Order: sequence, then structure tokens, then C-alpha cells
Amino acid sequence: MGVIRSGQILFLCALALLMVGVLMVTSAGMVIEPASAETPVQVGGGLSPVTMLSGRIGIYMALAMAAMACTAFMPARLVNSLLTPSPRRVWPLLAFGVGMMLVVLLLVYVPGISRNRNFSSRWIEVPAPVLGTVSIQPSEFIKWSMLGLLAWCAVSAGERLQKFWTGLVPLLAALGIVCAVIMKEDLGTAVLIGASGGIILIAAGAKLWHVGLLAPAGLAVVAAGLFTSDYRMRRITSFMDPYADPAGDGFHIIQSMGAIANGEV
Repeated sequence: MGVIRSGQILFLCALALLMVGVLMVTSAGMVIEPASAETPVQVGGGLSPVTMLSGRIGIYMALAMAAMACTAFMPARLVNSLLTPSPRRVWPLLAFGVGMMLVVLLLVYVPGISRNRNFSSRWIEVPAPVLGTVSIQPSEFIKWSMLGLLAWCAVSAGERLQKFWTGLVPLLAALGIVCAVIMKEDLGTAVLIGASGGIILIAAGAKLWHVGLLAPAGLAVVAAGLFTSDYRMRRITSFMDPYADPAGDGFHIIQSMGAIANGEV
């Protein structure tokens, strides 16, 4: 029996996360009405069997797996030649990348393509040749592109990353600006990107106590985002005590617990 390589482990982890994501997204958007002879199962307003890979979800999953396969077989030398860090280009690249991300994030406020759902402007809708109208959440693209840019710039900065003002602060400022824009509509994604970005900087060589100096400011911003939003506070209170409003804010949590309790295997 051959030894499992690190690349294969990474592939399996990514595949497992993809499966969990498909399951979560499908279950969150699924509406099932009582079955009858004329209407076997109705999902999302249309007649179709309940499957995890039907429609757009399956297409998106196939595209994601194809992209992962193409990346896995890309020659390492080619990638290294294209992405070799250059200390002289780190700050211009950082500024350009953050500027482009802000433009993408602000598309959710452009009339005609922006879509407001659940009292939040997080999506845009654009026409696609095969899929028709595609709903895109710009913050999902920023989630991986910001972390990739941060890692690239951290490696390019080299030893300068251990300097507070001329190394760490510019990178944290860029991360904070992007997260602040995202937080207006999506606090959870902003916290995820901010926390992951901090871990990347520490792993790249930033001093832990430097990051710790600015951590209270970040926590204060997150707290302000929570306490100034009734919707976000209801998410917290319903998580702590879903039975306080079983037919409203706590309904989904109670149904989830019921499914786990009664679902058997």
C-alpha cells in the first residue's frame, strides 16, 4: 500500500469541505411541501426530486472541482515564475489589489444588478450564457482573494514584516479596510476574513505581540457591529435561547436540533 502524499490529503480535505458546503447550502434553501399523488415533492416552488446535486448547485460543484484539478496539474515551475515575490512591488500591489476589491464589493450598491435580500445588500445578478441569471455574492470572491493577496505581500515583505509601522501596519490596514466594507452587510464574513488574515500574518513571521496590540481595536469594531444591529443581536439571543421565540428567531435552530435528535443514522 502506497504512502498518502500531502497533496492527496489536501485534495481530500478540500473535497470534504465542498461536500459539507453543498449539503449546507442545499438544506438552507430547500422548501419541501407535503407529498401527494399529483405532486410527489415540491422544492423551491418547482417540481423536482430532493437531491443534493440538482440544478445550479451541481454545476457550481463541477466547476469548482474542475478548477481544483487544473490547479493541481499546473507545473510548479510555471507558478513559481509567475508569482515570485518582489519586495519592490509589495506595497503598490497591495494598494492596487485592495482598490480592486473595494470596487467589486461596492457593486452590491449599483442599481440594476444589486439585489437586496433579507434586509441586506450582499448580492448582484448578472446574465450567464448557460445558467441564465446568476446570483453572485462579491464577498465570497474577496474571501479567498484577500487572503491570497495578504499571503503574497507578507512573503514579499520578508523581514520587514517584523517591523511594526513599516511592515505590519500597512498589511493590517489593508485587511481592516476590506473587512470594514464587508462588515456593513455581512459581519460573519468580515470576522472570518479578519481572523484568517491575522493568522496568515503571524505564520508569515509577524510578531505575535505586535498583532496583539491591535487586536483590541478589531474586537471593539466587531462589538460595535453587533450592538448597533437589532438583527445581529437577535441572532445571538436566539442561539443562546431559541425557545424564547420558537416560532420566530429560534425556529431554524429548534428544527435543526429536532432533525439531529430524530434523524437516527
